[in-house]
Amino acid sequence: MRQGDLFQYRYLWAYQAKRGEEAGRKSRPCCLVIKVRDQLALFPCTTQEPEGQGRIYLEIPDLERKRANLDARSFIVLDEFNIVRDGQLYDFESLRPQGQFSEQFLRKIARVLKDARAEKRQIQNTHRT
Repeated sequence: MRQGDLFQYRYLWAYQAKRGEEAGRKSRPCCLVIKVRDQLALFPCTTQEPEGQGRIYLEIPDLERKRANLDARSFIVLDEFNIVRDGQLYDFESLRPQGQFSEQFLRKIARVLKDARAEKRQIQNTHRT
């Protein structure tokens, strides 16, 4: 598993976790953006543009969509993510990546996250067990 890889993963949205749900309702493409020791930070991709004031996300450019094997117009959500331990990969449909984002696009994602942190914008994380 490398940074930039996209996997089909049962992503648990923050609002679902707050309601007490423990498992994602459906499998969706998620990008491994950060990997620190045995912890993986997975950011969800969606075909619906995130709504609401102050949301942090990027539209995935056509070339990156092709690299990631995404068919439709898509967005990567950056104001929330799931944290998964490397040895607890139960919610992955497969450990084989469906595609990968380029280093250039990963740097753009990192810049957006860094700027959001500097602006003290809220980024929610959900620890999965």
